[in-house]
Amino acid sequence: MARKTYQEGSLEYKGGTWTLRYRTRDGEGSWVKRREYLDCQNERDALRKQRQRMVEINAQNNGARARSVPTFSEFVTGLWRKTMENKKASKKPSTLYGYDSLLKVHLLPRFGKKRLDEISPSDLSELLAEKGEKYAARTVRNLYNLLKGVFQIAKELDLIESVPVRPKLHRPACPRTSKPRLTAEEIRRLFALVDERWQVMLVVLAVTSRRAGEILGFQWRDFSEREATLDVMRSVWRGRVVDVKTEASRVRLHVPDVVVEALRSHRINSEFRGAEDFIFCREDGQACDPDHLRRYVLYPALDRAGIRRGDRTHGFHLFRHSGGRLLYELTRDVKAVQDYLAHAQIGTTADIYVEMPEEVGREATERIAEALNLETLNFPLTVPLESERIQ
Repeated sequence: MARKTYQEGSLEYKGGTWTLRYRTRDGEGSWVKRREYLDCQNERDALRKQRQRMVEINAQNNGARARSVPTFSEFVTGLWRKTMENKKASKKPSTLYGYDSLLKVHLLPRFGKKRLDEISPSDLSELLAEKGEKYAARTVRNLYNLLKGVFQIAKELDLIESVPVRPKLHRPACPRTSKPRLTAEEIRRLFALVDERWQVMLVVLAVTSRRAGEILGFQWRDFSEREATLDVMRSVWRGRVVDVKTEASRVRLHVPDVVVEALRSHRINSEFRGAEDFIFCREDGQACDPDHLRRYVLYPALDRAGIRRGDRTHGFHLFRHSGGRLLYELTRDVKAVQDYLAHAQIGTTADIYVEMPEEVGREATERIAEALNLETLNFPLTVPLESERIQ
């Protein structure tokens, strides 16, 4: 059932005239303040007419509300879509693509014909519980976040009075899982077994630990052989040039001499050497699709190297996790890893990319024991009772 609104109105007597103030909904469902003058003989008459008039106003508002609130399908394909397009500068194309996929597969079949104000917290509980039995925790979490965002925008547009998403009730638990990583030896093995055409790309990816889209977005104008640098200026998604993920991602990278030489050789052997040509491109010089390279370049190399890969766990991001872990093992410095990976928030580095190796825990306990000078103690230790202490 749609939630009904009710108001008593505000009665005011001024200058010998009774005025009734209230609000009505317009054709778009937004609130509009109104006032009208009542022809009354006295206060009692004014109160009677106020009650009569507000019965009419409340009936009008609830009737208009029922007609003006769009269905879930109408909203996400209309006002919500326009809002997302206006925010496009802050939303990656891959994020919008993910929203569309979640809507098409999970939400529109369930809620498409329902009005927004008819979707209740219990409806969302049933949906999320059902999806939790069939899909990964990450998918359920993405559904929760999308639903919360959709209904929050609907509330800000005054289409609904409250958001049916309840964090304490609906936010899914996402157990932390260990991310797969490659050892230095496994990465070296991949260099030798990957298709020769993509060896330099894999080397740059492994050394810089950048996102695959950013590696494929490199153009020759971004590479300075003299300065030994690469400028991260753009990314590639599904063969399209897009902006980098965050402003923190827009950095200048130092390139080791061995990688500079590899890039110089790659340029000599490439048909596309112009300043605006992509360093790593398709045979026609156009931008590559990271997903295509994952399926037809990376996966075969992993298989040839005898590296077992899980379902959707061994994409190019594997090198980013591996690079972060390798650097942490070398430095024990989370801040250095954050800067290396160009994370905007150090929490992302610490919580996801840097999993404490077992030897770090050993080192920590050994150092604490050393600081406490435990080697000088003889066990078992005893503490004299109060009565045994020398007065």
